[in-house]
Amino acid sequence: MNTKLNSNFGFEYGNNSNGYYKKYNNGLLEMWGSAYVTTVGYAASVKLPFAYSTIAYRIFVTPVYNNPTIGLICSGQQVSTDAFNIYGRTHDGKTPPATTTVWWNTIGYWKL
Repeated sequence: MNTKLNSNFGFEYGNNSNGYYKKYNNGLLEMWGSAYVTTVGYAASVKLPFAYSTIAYRIFVTPVYNNPTIGLICSGQQVSTDAFNIYGRTHDGKTPPATTTVWWNTIGYWKL
């Protein structure tokens, strides 16, 4: 894989069972996918397609409003260089009444 990155391509797209990624030859790494925030535990655990070089990566989560009666507020928390958790609550701090799809994006570095 590093052979591709060190050539004139500049970046590499790909995916695996954990999501999608775009790896740049300058070390930047973007990854994205979806997860389900459930009514049990109001959370989702996400395993990333690749590990970041440090836990200092950024997480962005957006609920997919597949159920218009649910206003979900989401946040992400790093667990390790290759995993994070998504937490979701309704606007009044309650557990979501139904499982909700959440889109996630992360950005960080695969090499420093």
